[in-house]
Amino acid sequence: MQSTSGKWKSMTDASALLRFVDINLRGAGQVMFQNNPLTGLLFIGGIGWGAFVAGTAAVAIGAVTGLVVATATAIAMKVDETSLRSGLFRYNGVLVGAALPTPRVIGYAIAGAIFTVFAQAALDVALRPLGIPTLTAPFVLATWLFLLPRRSFAPVPHEVGQGGALHSK
Repeated sequence: MQSTSGKWKSMTDASALLRFVDINLRGAGQVMFQNNPLTGLLFIGGIGWGAFVAGTAAVAIGAVTGLVVATATAIAMKVDETSLRSGLFRYNGVLVGAALPTPRVIGYAIAGAIFTVFAQAALDVALRPLGIPTLTAPFVLATWLFLLPRRSFAPVPHEVGQGGALHSK
């Protein structure tokens, strides 16, 4: 009897649409270092639930947008099949999309997700001889680069408490 994961692989090999869904879910799962579509589904579900409860649907929309855009970019770049199937070029897109979710900067989220795929590929080549993994460096670079041009950031309210420690108001 074929295992569940074996059946899933057979189904994804037979259907381009299901394969695209699988690749996206594995990319979302890689945020938690899991090459598993169920983990990715749970992670996206968790982002969706958290965004719903917090009243910030744009975070969930941004995360899914970043995921799909990064997937499409990785496919267009023709990254190697193993990296594509395991989700290694998409988890940074999820993070950028969640970090830059407002309607004003949805273009940044899309551009940032595309940037992360190129940054991941470049950093992989540059850091591989040193044995250093790229991890979330593309997400950090993209978020910094796409937030820097903004004229202002919302101020973080704070007050100085005893001993000089900062406390949120």
